[in-house]
Amino acid sequence: MIFSKFAPVVAAATLATTMAAPAFSATFTLFTDSAAFNAAAGALAVESFDGAASSFAGNSTGNVISADTTVDVLGNGDNTPIGESGDGFFTGEVDSSDKVSSDGADIRFNTGSIFGFGLTDIEDNNGSSTFDVTEIGVSFGGENWLFSDILGLTDSATATAEIQSISRPFVSFIGILSDTAFDGFTLVHGNTFTDLEGSSNEGFKFNELKLAVNNTAPAPVPLPAGLPLLLAGLGAFGLIRRRR
Repeated sequence: MIFSKFAPVVAAATLATTMAAPAFSATFTLFTDSAAFNAAAGALAVESFDGAASSFAGNSTGNVISADTTVDVLGNGDNTPIGESGDGFFTGEVDSSDKVSSDGADIRFNTGSIFGFGLTDIEDNNGSSTFDVTEIGVSFGGENWLFSDILGLTDSATATAEIQSISRPFVSFIGILSDTAFDGFTLVHGNTFTDLEGSSNEGFKFNELKLAVNNTAPAPVPLPAGLPLLLAGLGAFGLIRRRR
């Protein structure tokens, strides 16, 4: 299953003091099939979490999980382990409680420049119960999705009422690709950007992180460096001609 979404991204170039910077849209494509994601992503860096067990402290940054990626724990968290499980998984918990006075926590993956990512074999962090796919969300490139949005079960962007809880014992794959590079993604609790039924925290684990380090989508064709100024000059010339 594949879905697309658009988000505004502002270009950094400034053509002249009187001209607004041009804007373009990043296109996001959502995947629930690992093979389709692999084919669309091109070159991948894959982390399979086969190292020793680790547990990252609350409010910690730069926790290394691979040569390409570090993890920041944004908030206090609680006693739930965040890090490698020691048996082939990354385990963690997201919590929408206050990050200073309570157990609130987001998990930021600092990946360097990527065009997307995928997570495989996602389940409850205890491995013995279902997990709520509406409570775990992801922020990437300035956009937010619930896991249930990516699975096609909800649409939090257009929801006008509280989103009801949906649980699954296991999700084999979710992935997002963009035609624009970003420097990482963050796992968050869904309550941070939409209104949910259910608790304020959810534990999870997944056994593979795939990073799309190449973009196979056609790149926008850039304008020649002098063309915008030339067009601006021609416009001014036209105004002068019309005023005579």
